Amino acid sequence: MAVAEEIGELCGFLAVVGSVATNQVTFYVHNKCLFPIWPATAPNTGYPVIADGGFYLPSGQTQHIYAPLTWSGRIWARTGCKFNSNWILACETGDCDGRLACNGLLGKPPVTLVRIALQEDQSERPKMF
Repeated sequence: MAVAEEIGELCGFLAVVGSVATNQVTFYVHNKCLFPIWPATAPNTGYPVIADGGFYLPSGQTQHIYAPLTWSGRIWARTGCKFNSNWILACETGDCDGRLACNGLLGKPPVTLVRIALQEDQSERPKMF
């Protein structure tokens, strides 16, 4: 049985909700903005990159992000992005060296992010902090 908990909202419009399964956590990233956004992820040291580090999310759409039960890192929304191959600033907010996939890089301010630390407790269901 999955348990859903609201983790937080990014930039007031991006809802991040998680559900816990037996071996992973699924985050549901929903774009409530009237414009597209580019959510990004960055793990803390020792944790894997999830969701390829970033992706495009049209207005009104939802994307699932899968993380291990003990994942720790950040999720944020980037706005006003225009990607090309010369690695210059690509996003107005939360840019990570002009990349679509941040690959562990943190977004540059201005940025609003959600910090997540998942901790598996063998005696209870996994917890999200």
